[in-house]
Amino acid sequence: MSEPERGIENTPGNVPEHDSGTTVAMIAEGLFFLNLFILPVVSFVILALLYLSQRNHESRLAQNHLKQAFAAASISTALFLPILLIVLNTGFKSFALLIAVEVYLVAVVTPFAIIAIFALLKAMSQQEYRYALIGKYLIKEE
Repeated sequence: MSEPERGIENTPGNVPEHDSGTTVAMIAEGLFFLNLFILPVVSFVILALLYLSQRNHESRLAQNHLKQAFAAASISTALFLPILLIVLNTGFKSFALLIAVEVYLVAVVTPFAIIAIFALLKAMSQQEYRYALIGKYLIKEE
């Protein structure tokens, strides 16, 4: 007998196995989160490779999470790269650069981190999530 026939429900102690679409969605959201905090450029490159290889995934869940995570990571990386290049070329010799880094952390990383956490939680629970501001342009309503 399969689990639904025996009356076993989806409870926190009895979590069903994830399909490939859920796995792709979770990996995409996890890479977006890593891109914000731990490995900004490396995580973005891995996410871009995942996007290129899985963008036509049969699961709508995977496609939506992947598109949005890649778009948000592209935006945050595009805003981070000029700061990174200046730091690598000159170091923290300028007070204005230090202010730019702080503004980036407060204005970009914080809102994106909140979105990344919600999106990762939704991907883990096999639910779709629409990012604020950019999600409506990337997800087609059916």
